[in-house]
Amino acid sequence: LVEKSKFDEGEIKCLELICDALCIDFTAS
Repeated sequence: LVEKSKFDEGEIKCLELICDALCIDFTAS
């Protein structure tokens, strides 16, 4: 991941949500 200092909290939350969604997709398949 890129340094968190480069993102604001909103962007970090978005990245975390995307990562969670990818993890769910991988575990589901």
